[in-house]
Amino acid sequence: MVVVEIEGGERILLASRWKLNDPNPSQNWCAIAGQVMAPETPGSGTGL
Repeated sequence: MVVVEIEGGERILLASRWKLNDPNPSQNWCAIAGQVMAPETPGSGTGL
């Protein structure tokens, strides 16, 4: 998992999951997910 904070306060979260050791190459895979989180604004209650 990687978290990158940008100059404006936004955060980018990236995560990946891999399976690369199956004897059958067609059963190997990779999945990547990402999310961008806006900076917390006063009174929003998000608690980032």
